Amino acid sequence: MNFHEESEPKPLQKFSFEIIKVNSQGKETDRRCHEAEFFTENLGRGVVLEMVYIPGGSFLMGSPEYEAERESDESPPSESQWEYACRAGTTTPFYFGETITSDLVNYDSRVPDGNAPKGKYRGETTDVGSFPPNTFGLYDMHGNVWEWCQDVWHDNYM
Repeated sequence: MNFHEESEPKPLQKFSFEIIKVNSQGKETDRRCHEAEFFTENLGRGVVLEMVYIPGGSFLMGSPEYEAERESDESPPSESQWEYACRAGTTTPFYFGETITSDLVNYDSRVPDGNAPKGKYRGETTDVGSFPPNTFGLYDMHGNVWEWCQDVWHDNYM
């Protein structure tokens, strides 16, 4: 198949997972089952990608001025594709709630976020799936490594 040929859409399969919500101290307040859709793409040479379907929609970009530990460059940021996929329809600072802990994210929690407790500093990346997914079924969207996306940085939305 060459680059310009149309291919048949891949059949979507469903998978189930648990999502959690935490309060500002990082304590779990809710846990429930959720489903998302995906398909696999065989790239050859033993490499198979699992592609999660992200539904279209809209969201509030950036960090509101009242959010704890907000920095001036968080409104407006760029990285709109990553942020939409990460937030997954939530309105809290993190897709699982008000704060992050080392039980939820791979980050240096020796300096805790907000009111969260101090935690581990792993000092290395972790395997995908080590932490809870968001409602789109995407794992480890916070922490681990810098978020990468193709979006040009700009000072405002205009």
